[in-house]
Amino acid sequence: LKRSFQFMENLPVEILHRIFDQLDIETIFFSIRPLSRYFRSTVLNYDRLNFNLKISSKCHFDALCRLIAPENIRFLTLYHNEQIPEQIS
Repeated sequence: LKRSFQFMENLPVEILHRIFDQLDIETIFFSIRPLSRYFRSTVLNYDRLNFNLKISSKCHFDALCRLIAPENIRFLTLYHNEQIPEQIS
């Protein structure tokens, strides 16, 4: 496992960012970010986040709002329907 992390940490940041482009925000922040200081730094510098609020629980939403720099969000998707009322407000 340690060998896998060393390999991943030798990848250029640009390649990791391309991988992040294919992942949802919760996977990036709650599965990849905690792996190591290197991944934490890489995630915090990733500036192409797609923040889709339909998939976030209230608990995850609050955590993501604390962790994400607003300037790193590329797309923000809000909802207002029967299942998710008043999110836009």
